[in-house]
Amino acid sequence: MSRVAAGSPNNMLGTSPIPQSYFWSNFDQGQKKWPIPSATLLVLFFLAGCTLPLVGGVQGLILAFIGAAFFPSKHIRDFLPKGDILSILSVTTAAMMVGNFDAIGDILGSDTVRFSWIFLVLSGLVIPFRVQRLRGRIGICCVVVGILLGFNIFSSLGNTELLRAVEINGSYLAAYLLISINLVRRKTRDTFVYHLVLIIAINCGFSLFEILFPGNSISISSSRIGEQTVRSAGIYANAITSGLMATNTLLLVSICSTKTNAGSKEKLALFVFMGICGIGVLVTFSRSAVLCLFMAGVVSAFRLANNRFGKLMQYAPFVLAMLLISVLGAGEYLSQRGGLRRDATSRYDMVKEAMSGNMAPVFEAMQQRTTAWQPSRRYWEKPKAAGYGFNIISERQLYMPHNMVILTLAETGWIGLLIFIATVLYLSGFGQWKMTSQNMVLFASVFLPLIFIILESHSLFTRRYFAIYLALLAFASSVLLMPGNKEDR
Repeated sequence: MSRVAAGSPNNMLGTSPIPQSYFWSNFDQGQKKWPIPSATLLVLFFLAGCTLPLVGGVQGLILAFIGAAFFPSKHIRDFLPKGDILSILSVTTAAMMVGNFDAIGDILGSDTVRFSWIFLVLSGLVIPFRVQRLRGRIGICCVVVGILLGFNIFSSLGNTELLRAVEINGSYLAAYLLISINLVRRKTRDTFVYHLVLIIAINCGFSLFEILFPGNSISISSSRIGEQTVRSAGIYANAITSGLMATNTLLLVSICSTKTNAGSKEKLALFVFMGICGIGVLVTFSRSAVLCLFMAGVVSAFRLANNRFGKLMQYAPFVLAMLLISVLGAGEYLSQRGGLRRDATSRYDMVKEAMSGNMAPVFEAMQQRTTAWQPSRRYWEKPKAAGYGFNIISERQLYMPHNMVILTLAETGWIGLLIFIATVLYLSGFGQWKMTSQNMVLFASVFLPLIFIILESHSLFTRRYFAIYLALLAFASSVLLMPGNKEDR
């Protein structure tokens, strides 16, 4: 790929244009400061997640999460003089959806408080007035995702509960559109990232609290044996999801920090956030999340090196050291403290083995995942063309297969699987961007975590916050990697 500046001398004189190579590492829309809170603020919000459940109980924890979503940051204050309430609603609603504030009702222990409906109403207020921002290829990506979700709904006709299929897929599409709307403009993108980072910092702190006090009654972790929390899950309820969202937020902030030659305070903030994410990931004892964390760390190191491969090796040791200290430090402290259950201990041992270079336990764990396919075997072994209906595995109360390929084949059949694969390939934009070393670093950092989700999770379309993975892939391929697609500020 190449591009030519519209007002270049060669262009005005009618001579042959001089091609200019395009690299994502040079993407800059005049960002004045990286969209990440200060190191002090990050530590304070992390400590709030650790301590407020003890001091203020459920109410204190919920206030901390809401405070992170509506924190009066400079980004939010910049919208106020212009009366741009839509932008404020856009970023705060998306941050709460990705932050899984739906779980607040679960933390309160009441099914009557369901924030999901509130978010849908807020999305309905924002999307019609902001959908015009989804132009060009990124707009086509939204249409492609809409077709996939529409087919999911179609497959339920006469097979499974239609209303439930509409609710799940419609909510996912709303989240995808809202996240994309925020990402395509620098001001809303910076604000969205800033507040999501605060939310994740609290979630990591809350996750540590769950392990330090495994008998607490506030935890909504699905990994509880009796009254004891075995693996932390924070506000996400599922341990793997909690770890993956922390790593994906680290990746998001690193990619969206487009300013080069950042100041020391900005680099320190990113460095501290890496440490916080390392602790938050370790206490979930998710092997996939740890691997994704180190992949995100590569992009973080690249940003700290001012996007220069020549300096990358100067920063990489410090980044890896921070991740190792936060992950292994928290792990060793919890191990020596005692109280870890056997599952958490075995998983932590696997993490240490992988960090030492022995990947055999990781591959063994992935092989064990295949046993989760068996309960739904009669559906995926002989699939229909359009499947047995979206959400049928859940409706039949079968153990979920923990694999999106298997689940898609069972629920939406060969047609659904082909549409799903085609969607991921289109969002990847192969052939549309130049495969330079810099560009491949970005693409691999976004694409590989998504592959982990597809191969080791069944929740890509049933949980709205997973929409950030597809939205980030489309943003990377349609904006960062594509020449001439630098959107309005």
